[in-house]
Amino acid sequence: MARSRKETTISIRKLIIFHHSSGKSVRNVAKLVNLSHSTGQYVIKRFKEENRIENKVRKCRAAKFTESDQGFIIRKFVKNPRLSALKVSAEFNDKFSTPISPETVRRVLRAAGLNGRSARRKFLIKANITFLVPMVWRRKNEELNPKNLVRTVTYGGIGVLVWGCMSASGLDNDPMHMALNVRLWCLYKCPQNLKTPPQSPDLNPIEHIWRELEVRVRKHDIKTKSELKTVMVEEWMNIDAEITKKN
Repeated sequence: MARSRKETTISIRKLIIFHHSSGKSVRNVAKLVNLSHSTGQYVIKRFKEENRIENKVRKCRAAKFTESDQGFIIRKFVKNPRLSALKVSAEFNDKFSTPISPETVRRVLRAAGLNGRSARRKFLIKANITFLVPMVWRRKNEELNPKNLVRTVTYGGIGVLVWGCMSASGLDNDPMHMALNVRLWCLYKCPQNLKTPPQSPDLNPIEHIWRELEVRVRKHDIKTKSELKTVMVEEWMNIDAEITKKN
């Protein structure tokens, strides 16, 4: 790990110039102020050549966009904290002439006090689909703002039951899958069954299809149960046979 370099103060630089002007050598001056010989030599050289002991004022890079542009980005996330920097940067580039990257969007948000945090609650749909906790952009102490929360369906509460099957094979020995109606349906519709132990998602191909469905559904901004049902049915039908074969 590289050592951090401590900058010499103005008072020490003035002391170096004073002792050197009094006739002391660079080495003796460096010992007096407890600095290295090279540091003392550099301060004296700059004073002789440029007649200054202060550092040059660094020129800051011109701002890439205006306060109005930054306000556009901030308002987007204040209105919908679940937006992604990638999506907002793409929208910004379509509307304005100055292109920006997703990292620029993140810097603007952090400067405004908005930081990426995991939402406080988990959105659970019964029938083996658990949505990952999304990230929201929020300010400090705003974690309980309704915009920054994800609704939770607890056991025994109101939920959405999702049932599906795949033709390749795919019901494990979970008790809900071994109900009489399910077994009768499988007897006529799925003549070939894969025997797997209960709770074996890695061995059961349909569990990977649930994951595929989860990823696709999460790309939509869903607000109602009817929208959820429509999106899930559409995305389920869009999963082609090639994906099921891979799983």
